[in-house]
Order: sequence, then C-alpha cells, then structure tokens
Amino acid sequence: MKKRRGTFCVAVAKGGETREVQPSQVKTEEQSSLNDQVIKPRYPLGELALLLDENAEHFRCCSLKASVIAGLGHSITPRDQVESPSEEERTRLEEFLAENDLTAVLEPSWLDREAIGFGLFEVRRDLLGEVARIKHAPAKDFRLTKTVTWLQTVNQGGVPKKTWFKPFGDERIIRADDGHEAPDCPWDKRATELVILQAYHPNSPIYGQPD
Repeated sequence: MKKRRGTFCVAVAKGGETREVQPSQVKTEEQSSLNDQVIKPRYPLGELALLLDENAEHFRCCSLKASVIAGLGHSITPRDQVESPSEEERTRLEEFLAENDLTAVLEPSWLDREAIGFGLFEVRRDLLGEVARIKHAPAKDFRLTKTVTWLQTVNQGGVPKKTWFKPFGDERIIRADDGHEAPDCPWDKRATELVILQAYHPNSPIYGQPD
C-alpha cells in the first residue's frame, strides 16, 4: 500500500518421536513457548499502573500533563508551505474527527506514557486500507514479542484472552488470534495496528521510562 502525505495536519488547541501428552501439559508448553517470545519490560507494568492509585499526587501530576498535551480541542490547518490545500481532503478529515474524539484517545494514551513509559492507541482501517477508527489501548496489558508484534493479555472470568496487534504502518497480514502471518486471513480476523507514544530511555528502549 503506497503511503501519501496529506496537505492538512491537526493542530492542538490550548500496544518424528511420538508420545502421549496431557492437555494441561500442551497448554503449559504453549505458554512456555509464548513466554520465550515476549520481551520483558524493565519494570512490572501492572505495578506501575497501581502506583497511580497509591499516590494521589503522582496521579494528579500525570493526569495534568496528559490533559495539557492532549489539548482542549482540535482544529484543521494546512501544512506549512501548502499553497492549495485539498478541500476533498479537508472534508474527509472533518468527517473522521466527527467520529473519532482525538482528546478522548490521546489523553488516556498519554497518561499511560507518563505512568508506565509508553502509551498506545489502536488504528482500524476500512476495506480500502484507509484509517477509519482510532481507540485508546491500555498499555499495561501489552508486551512486545520477538517477531515485532504486540501481544495483549486480558483476564476474562479467570481465563486469559490473548490478542495480537502489529505496529502502525506494518503491511504484514497477521492473525489476531495467534500472531502468525497469514496472507489469506479474513479481513475481520486480522491484527490491527498500534501507534506507540514512548518516553524513550536508553536503558529501556522498547517500553520507555515512566515519569
């Protein structure tokens, strides 16, 4: 898919041998293999998130920075040095913003960045490959794998549900349920994309550094 740069930007206003094997053993071996693929963060992400509950001042500071950076609203302005911006593109962007509240996506994502070290939001595309929806993704539930996919684990009734995602702009077709590449995977079973907002630190170049 060819990427193109638009004429507008959005300005802020002030993720051989056979043997009998018991099902439980299969599950354990699969989990062990999966754990080997996950890149462990420097700090336990869930515990970093809990600090927001345990320290009210820390929560207020992170929240304030997130709200200031996310902005109080958004306006559409032409990019610098664009003399004749496309009105068709402006209309499409206005329609997108009408269905996607940027502040509601950016503020919790940036709160994660301040508290955990990185924030995420999910990007969903339509059948034509155009960005259609964006949504905050809770960073504490995500881990990067060695195949450069993001794995989300959510506890549902005591059972962990795992879903795979891929970095924004990654053109691989990946199954959301197992993280494997599958060119013939149905559209609604494919991994969606994640935009990463990272507070870079040289000792934690993947997950960033909490504030």
